[in-house]
Amino acid sequence: RRMAEDGPHATSARNWWGAVVQWLESVGRHFENRQLGKALLTAEDRLLLDQANRNTVSGRALFLGLRLVMALLLPVLVAIWMRPTGVKAVTALLAALAIGVLLPKFLLSSWASELRRRVENELPLLIDLLRLLQGIGFSMDQSLQMLAERFHPVLPILGREIRDANINYMHGRSRDQSLHLLA
Repeated sequence: RRMAEDGPHATSARNWWGAVVQWLESVGRHFENRQLGKALLTAEDRLLLDQANRNTVSGRALFLGLRLVMALLLPVLVAIWMRPTGVKAVTALLAALAIGVLLPKFLLSSWASELRRRVENELPLLIDLLRLLQGIGFSMDQSLQMLAERFHPVLPILGREIRDANINYMHGRSRDQSLHLLA
């Protein structure tokens, strides 16, 4: 049914994009535990991945793969497009390499900043809803369950985070541990 709605071109585009993402992840996984991977995936990058809710095995691998591929691809594209020679070639290729390494981090940082801004906008409503639910007699667990289940449309980011925390809690983590990622 979805193929009929989107058409065969949309399906092939999704398949193509999925293959690219898988390939980038495999490149990242290959290098993650090596010296180069450790140098390109710093603590600051992991914090940004945490803030973007992507500090998972596949999220780290995708980020690292993207950094590596862009670091190699941009100098090649610059060499083909500009055809620099001499000192200009060295400068252009080093600049392209630096941009290839830094661009994914800038994009991730921008994405994390946008998510933080959206969370800051949702936080007052979350507090008001928690206060309201507590005021009508719900326990903290009931309040968090209600927020995750019923208020997802008005709390899209925090609602998802609370839902994930509730799942962790149901799987045996303490409430403190389950809410740690939300912090």
